[in-house]
Amino acid sequence: MNKSRLRILILNLVIVVAIASVGFWGYSTLHPKAAKATLSTVTVTRGDVSSTVSSSGTVISPSDIALAPTVSGTLAKLNVKVGQSVTAGQVLAQMDTTSLSSAVAQAESSLAQAQANLAAINTTVATSSLQLQNDQNAVTSAQNNLAYQQTLIAAAQTTDANNVASALNKLNNDKTTTSQNVGLYQSSVDTAKNSLANAQLTYNNYEGLYGSAGITPAFCASINTINANCTTLTQDQNAVTAAQTAYNNSLITQQQSLAKDAQTIAADEQSYADAQSTAALNVKKNAQTLASAQAAIDSAQYALKLYQTQNNGSAITTSTTVDQAQVTVAQANLVIAQKNLAGASVIAPVSGKIASISNTLIGANISPNVTPTNGATGATGFIVLTNVGGLQVTAGFSESDVAKISVGQSASMAFTALPNALGDAKVSAVALLPTTSSGATTYTVTFQLTGKVAGLKPGMTATATVIVADSPNAISVTSRAVTTRGTRTTVNVVTTVAGKQVETPTTVLVGIVGDSSDEILSGLKVGQVVALPAVVSSSSSLTGVPSVLGGAGIGGATGGGRGGGGGGGFGG
Repeated sequence: MNKSRLRILILNLVIVVAIASVGFWGYSTLHPKAAKATLSTVTVTRGDVSSTVSSSGTVISPSDIALAPTVSGTLAKLNVKVGQSVTAGQVLAQMDTTSLSSAVAQAESSLAQAQANLAAINTTVATSSLQLQNDQNAVTSAQNNLAYQQTLIAAAQTTDANNVASALNKLNNDKTTTSQNVGLYQSSVDTAKNSLANAQLTYNNYEGLYGSAGITPAFCASINTINANCTTLTQDQNAVTAAQTAYNNSLITQQQSLAKDAQTIAADEQSYADAQSTAALNVKKNAQTLASAQAAIDSAQYALKLYQTQNNGSAITTSTTVDQAQVTVAQANLVIAQKNLAGASVIAPVSGKIASISNTLIGANISPNVTPTNGATGATGFIVLTNVGGLQVTAGFSESDVAKISVGQSASMAFTALPNALGDAKVSAVALLPTTSSGATTYTVTFQLTGKVAGLKPGMTATATVIVADSPNAISVTSRAVTTRGTRTTVNVVTTVAGKQVETPTTVLVGIVGDSSDEILSGLKVGQVVALPAVVSSSSSLTGVPSVLGGAGIGGATGGGRGGGGGGGFGG
């Protein structure tokens, strides 16, 4: 390659590098990087979160009251004047009550006489009723006594029957026993008799055997020596004596036992006879008792029937009805007279202010007529009382706002004519039907002021602010930090990592969306730091382009874009 071509190549490379450098500088100038802004943050805190809706309205006086006496009369006293404040129960005016008081006294006297007459007849009725009750009680008592005696007699008859049966059973059992005893007694006698005969036979046989040899009882009694034959003879003789004694005793026992059994049978027969006699006697006594009890019932019933016949009560009942009716009429007359007397006084039913008095002349005739008027402008009559129910504010709210309002909610009031005054109120009514004006639909909400506001008058303009949602002491963050896209709500939680602030998108659950802050139900804790969205400028800070590229140059006209270029270009 010759030197000329080498120089041209080097020159072209220099030109390319220059062009590239100028181009990069120009692009960077036309498209500057945004300056790194300082990150704005807020801290999650705990506090009250509330949401409100507001609307302008008008102050009204909703319930003026027209007052007058309830009876016509002559004005005797007038205790108030126009503009005066009065309290509930205060006497405002008084009619002449001379004739009305007299009518009350006469009605009281008539009532007292009617009540005395009724009391007298009631005493008679009470006495008659007591006697009737006593006679009825006597009948009931006699009937109860008969039933009681019948119960006792039935029990006694059962006892008597049981006694007779028991006595008969004992008699029959004892007869059976004594009949069996006769054989037992005779068997004992026969046994003793047989023992005696055996003993006698033994003795006779021994004596017959040795008697001829001189062994006799007399011989044995005369010798002093022991003789075997005498011993046997003596034993046999003693056995006969003992058997004779036993036989005699058995005869005696037999007679005694038979006599005792006879006595038992006789006693049983007597007990049976006595039981039968007692039962028969009780039957007669019981019959007499029942007859006496029945006679007592008949006597009591007769006395009751006689009293009912002689005192049928028709006259007493008629007199009582008449006297009671007279008392009722007298009471009604007294109530009317007292009402008329009370109606002669004009009394403030509630606290308020005297708006007007139609006639202030003492001695003038005052009519009870009053004429209510429509709307909130009050009524007309002898005395008109205004501001009786406190002032109210009516304001129209849009469909979306009125859906959040309900009776009883708290509200605050600001007044255009009283910039330094604020009032508290509560929602007292929400209209069910809308009002349409100039194509706009609103619903009228009525607010009752709960306190007095100095200088406030009907007709003034007020701005009502209703707290439609409130969460005290809630975890909250400014609404600017909360972003909602679709169904997901997030905040950017800021943490510091290696000395740098790092933003982490975090899903949160929002409760009340407040006027300036939102209630966070979950996702954040008190003390955490969240980022606020950066404010992006809508205009560039570029003021010119390099003149090399045909612009006006840096510092040229603001907003200069890609304007017409100067003459030169890239040579080559």
